[in-house]
Amino acid sequence: METPTCSAEKCDAPVRTRELCARHYRQQLYSEREECSVKDCTAKWQAQRLCMKHYTRLRSHGTTDDPAPRPLLGSCSVKGCEKEIRARDLCGMHLQRWYRWGTADDPVRSETRTCKECRKALPRARFRTSVPVCEYCYPEYMLSKHGPCKVKECEGIVKARGWCATHYSRWLRWGSTEEPERPAEAQCLRCEKILPREEFPNAKERYCLACLPFIKQERNARRISRANSVTGIAAKLREQQGGRCAICRIHEDDAPKKTPNGVGLYVDHDHRTSEIRGLLCTNCNVGLGQFKDDPVRLTAAIAYLAAAASGQPSDP
Repeated sequence: METPTCSAEKCDAPVRTRELCARHYRQQLYSEREECSVKDCTAKWQAQRLCMKHYTRLRSHGTTDDPAPRPLLGSCSVKGCEKEIRARDLCGMHLQRWYRWGTADDPVRSETRTCKECRKALPRARFRTSVPVCEYCYPEYMLSKHGPCKVKECEGIVKARGWCATHYSRWLRWGSTEEPERPAEAQCLRCEKILPREEFPNAKERYCLACLPFIKQERNARRISRANSVTGIAAKLREQQGGRCAICRIHEDDAPKKTPNGVGLYVDHDHRTSEIRGLLCTNCNVGLGQFKDDPVRLTAAIAYLAAAASGQPSDP
């Protein structure tokens, strides 16, 4: 006997009641409901003839009216903290400290930590996570807690779904814990020959061992040519700008965050065309990047600062 299907259009789910599946049956029940009993509320009622918003208010505050905001209790009693009081004249952060350590002050942590496996006091840098186990005992601890990988002949530590990190990543990528079979041959992009996999240095490299030295030489040549070209343009710009930033006019000797070579100005270029525009200090260069090199944003920022300086509200 065939199972009847839902009468809704393009729905093949089995019937639950009223010749409808469970999903369309719930939709029909919701559409047949009346509006919320609260005045001027057009939402459908969910419980006790109230919509979910007013029903939640009734459960929490005993009334469907919008509750008045909680009055401010003042700022935290800890010096330098202006957060709102939560309880005991303390804000939430200092209250948690008081509950945990009996004082609102940040506790001074010791420089060492005791491993619960080997019982040795070691520097905190020797602990990988919040688990009180040092990096020497961590593998055995995780193995005893989670067990080995369920893949046969694998002794890795379980990460998720009973698999170690290697087999779990394979499952996420290919849907199987087994290593996929790669084609026995591949084509070199330079000589365009189809060669065995043994003729390539690794699985990701697309150039064979015979062509790889020439490819590296070409890469180095392009890199050196680009560096020499940029160096020459930067020297001309430095002479034109007088060794100063093109925006704030600070001298490169006084510029912050110099390079290891002692250069205080950086080459600024257009990220769309890669065309060099000038030499900027670190602050100006980073500032343009934060504004996405957008003149509209920079103009809006200038208008905002001018309005704030004059005491007038800026237009939205």
